[in-house]
Amino acid sequence: MATQEFDLDAFVHAVEQRDAGGQLGAYADQAQVLIVDATAPPSSPRTFDGLEAIGRWVGDVAARDMTHRVNWAAKEGDRVAFVEDCEYPGGEKVLCMTTMDIVDGRIVRQLVSQAWDS
Repeated sequence: MATQEFDLDAFVHAVEQRDAGGQLGAYADQAQVLIVDATAPPSSPRTFDGLEAIGRWVGDVAARDMTHRVNWAAKEGDRVAFVEDCEYPGGEKVLCMTTMDIVDGRIVRQLVSQAWDS
């Protein structure tokens, strides 16, 4: 049986188009997302376990009135990384750096580090 490949181009397109369903379809059922930022330090990251929790997070981000632009992305074997610039209509910016572990073409673990204008 052939191993399914992760479609990085499709995932980037879903992120940039704020397509929550397209993004969620890339995650494995038991995936985990960890987020480190000003409100969730490395010793206590915000954690989303499983598709239901990840779906709530992705849905919240996709519903926000902001632009998303992936300005760099790479895939090597079972690892993916990308840098994303976001901007709210008022000009406030968010920078997000992500690494993902891929198994059988699906995201099983994602680590997000983000910072935003105050």
